[in-house]
Amino acid sequence: SILLDTSYGFWGLIILMCWQQIGYMMIIYIAGLQSVPEELLEAARIDGANGRQSLFRITIPCVMPSITICTFLSLTNG
Repeated sequence: SILLDTSYGFWGLIILMCWQQIGYMMIIYIAGLQSVPEELLEAARIDGANGRQSLFRITIPCVMPSITICTFLSLTNG
């Protein structure tokens, strides 16, 4: 039985911690996504950037502070 096997205990704790923190992290990610300036995305569209270029060159760099905060909170169990 999976409940009696001790090798699954570690992975069970990992899943539990992720499930416990996912709501808080999602709030931080959504706030980061809302802080991306619409003018930058519009300028990229006018300059001919496709969706992938906008994602990797505008959105992800603008959301990087939120990603950093979530990484540190996850690593410190905050």
